[in-house]
Amino acid sequence: MLRAKALAVAAAIAGGTSFIAGESYMKLVQEKWLGFTSSWHLPTHLDAWYYWLVEKGYAPVPKIVGVDVRQLALSPTLDFAMIGAGGLMGIRAASSLLLGAALNFVVVVPIMIALGEIQPKAGSIIEGTAQFGRAHIVNTWSLWWGITMMVVASLVALFARPDVFVAAFRSLRRRTDAEKGEDVLGHIELPLPVSWIGVPVIGACGVWMLHQWFGVSWVLGALAIPLILVLALIAASSTALTGITPSGSLSKIPQFTFARSTRARRRPT
Repeated sequence: MLRAKALAVAAAIAGGTSFIAGESYMKLVQEKWLGFTSSWHLPTHLDAWYYWLVEKGYAPVPKIVGVDVRQLALSPTLDFAMIGAGGLMGIRAASSLLLGAALNFVVVVPIMIALGEIQPKAGSIIEGTAQFGRAHIVNTWSLWWGITMMVVASLVALFARPDVFVAAFRSLRRRTDAEKGEDVLGHIELPLPVSWIGVPVIGACGVWMLHQWFGVSWVLGALAIPLILVLALIAASSTALTGITPSGSLSKIPQFTFARSTRARRRPT
């Protein structure tokens, strides 16, 4: 009952706060239903009060290397969905994400802007009209070193646990009668021959579609199938051992590898 009450209270707080923060909801209630001439809604940005002072001329615009901190994604937001996601993933992973975001947008990105490695999408830093934005920074800079960190961290973590590999490939062998008798899910699982037949057929269709629709080489498409199978087995075993499925990290390995190989093939000589 305590957990049920916690769910109910959290749902009420999140729903109520999101409702009064919705501009359209507040216009409907205050202007249409209550007849007010104007409406008010709860600002979702927690630093909105400070920028109200900036508009009045009471406070300066906070900047890093001449760029408004709001363009560097440095604006705390009241988003209960993200708070819930952090609670689900645990304090360790959530703290890691927070530290990485702060390190990227507070330290690395300003340094790269000062060095000229990140150019504004419009305007000029010298004239004070530069425009960056979170999406522009992520797509032009943070995405690439972030993918590299994820791939290397995934590989190091996986190779540091050889039992994950052993357990993954051991699951492919034929089970004994004793092991089959202990499998409580055996009556609802597909027989193993279905996978031996279905995976090659579906894989061949996927390779053909990759080649026809996206121009991916037949060789790269065929090599992706066994790589995906190995990574899927590793992810399944990791889930059984740790309770966490590293699908996001593992998916970057074939994406980065084959995207880089395809780009190298298309590079003009």
